[in-house]
Amino acid sequence: MAYLITFFLLILNSTVSYAQFIDLNQAIAIAIQKNPTLRDAKLDRTSQKFSLKVTRYAYQPNYFISGQSNIVDENLYDINERTLLENLEDSSEVSPSVAYKSMMGTELKLHSSISTKEGFVPSIEIRQPLLRGFSPTVNAIPINNAIDQEEINQIAYRATIANVLSETIIAYLEVSESDRLINSALRSIKLSRIEVKKSLIKFSRGLESQKALDTSRVSLDQSLSNLSDTKSTRQTKINQLKDLLNIDVNSPIEVQDVSEQLKALYPIPDESIATKAILRNNPEYQQLLLQHQQTKRAVIKAKDDQKWDLNVSSVTDLINPKKSTVGLHLSIPIGDLNRKKSLIDANVNVRKSDQVIQAKERSLINQVHDTIKSVSYDLVTLSNLQRELSRRDALIKALQLRLNNDQISLFDMNREIAEREETADHYSSTLIAYLSKMVILYKDMGLTLGQWHVKV
Repeated sequence: MAYLITFFLLILNSTVSYAQFIDLNQAIAIAIQKNPTLRDAKLDRTSQKFSLKVTRYAYQPNYFISGQSNIVDENLYDINERTLLENLEDSSEVSPSVAYKSMMGTELKLHSSISTKEGFVPSIEIRQPLLRGFSPTVNAIPINNAIDQEEINQIAYRATIANVLSETIIAYLEVSESDRLINSALRSIKLSRIEVKKSLIKFSRGLESQKALDTSRVSLDQSLSNLSDTKSTRQTKINQLKDLLNIDVNSPIEVQDVSEQLKALYPIPDESIATKAILRNNPEYQQLLLQHQQTKRAVIKAKDDQKWDLNVSSVTDLINPKKSTVGLHLSIPIGDLNRKKSLIDANVNVRKSDQVIQAKERSLINQVHDTIKSVSYDLVTLSNLQRELSRRDALIKALQLRLNNDQISLFDMNREIAEREETADHYSSTLIAYLSKMVILYKDMGLTLGQWHVKV
């Protein structure tokens, strides 16, 4: 029987799931590897990088090859094997060609056909715009836009990583804060139960009223309710952290309190330095500046589109140059409102883009100013609360001696302890708020990736 009991105990212990401890550095590493948003962003980058190659390919030699062969001639009614082979031989043709477009708008195509009937027949086709499209600045617009777009995509990718890291840090802090509040609630329950026991003894001896007993019981019920609420909040916070880390919801994890360490890691920067940094590195602001360049190029393109279309083209038979042809094409728009509207829209978009950039710049400057002011007040509050905690700890230590000598009641002692816990809660919540603001500020300043040694 003893062996059987031991066997069942081993089975029971083997099924117990232990919580996995994850420190903040591990949480950040897991988020970088497994976060769903980052995984999608990495896949998007694969496609985005190729888009720039496609745009550049348009201004590089493009090679083609085509071929054809007619097996049956519809004019032949009597088809035999010999006729079929002769027809196939006479109609077979392979046509390799190469096309190239220059920054001056020149379109060149070298075409050749190789057939058993006519042999090798090369030709060259040239098309050159003389007015509209006759500008390297205009023709380089697609490539320059693609280069800017690639930089925008890179900025967005780095911003996505920084956002995920910042969200992970804040979620980790909130879970650790929930753990602290749970411990505080447990201490409050312990004190309330002691008070209830004391009231029951006094009530049974007629030294305390029913109202006093009911009051102590209500206090205990409130402490129990507070514990349930805190556990519920903790469950929500831990699930948010698990979502960021892409961890199964049923996998228990434990965290540590890193608030004091992060307080040293996130000092308040000088406002002027922070302003320069946020204007230099803020992803949204940098994207607006690059998009503004694209908007100004749209004006250049719209102005070029107002010109007449004057194109010269030629087709030269390289075997027999006498067969060459040269053509001139002229198209004059008369009252083309669509072209005029395109130019008006392009100019309007530039002005709107200027206004958006100015508004964003003001917003970022104000954000830095307000955040630094706010966290400065938080630091003052934290300093005051630290002094208050030190005094309360000293007071509780002195009261403990008086309690041991029956000079004060347990009620007075518990009241001081409860007030000390309230001060500790205020300190912790203020510190979490301070750190959350600083994490976001450092992210907007573009410092998050370097701060956590993340390479892109």
